[in-house]
Amino acid sequence: MRFLALTAAAAAILTASVAAQAQPAGRVHEDAPMSGPPAPAPAPPAKKKDPVICKHQEETGSRLGGKSVCMTKSQWDEQRADAQRNMMGAQATPH
Repeated sequence: MRFLALTAAAAAILTASVAAQAQPAGRVHEDAPMSGPPAPAPAPPAKKKDPVICKHQEETGSRLGGKSVCMTKSQWDEQRADAQRNMMGAQATPH
């Protein structure tokens, strides 16, 4: 009997709180100026995220396998371009 009374009281409180939240606080006329600070400007569209790519690199002379190296795609591209520039420079200089 006591459980039934507590359940009914909880249901009544829940119903009252939902009804109070459903009622509008006050009507705002469409032509009325908004009070308070202006809404923040929308954020500019986010730049495309640079995905992180992980590659397994073997270590020369090691039987332990190597290691995993993770960098963004732009970092991998920059590393490849640096290696290519170094190779071109090494080939261009006479021995």
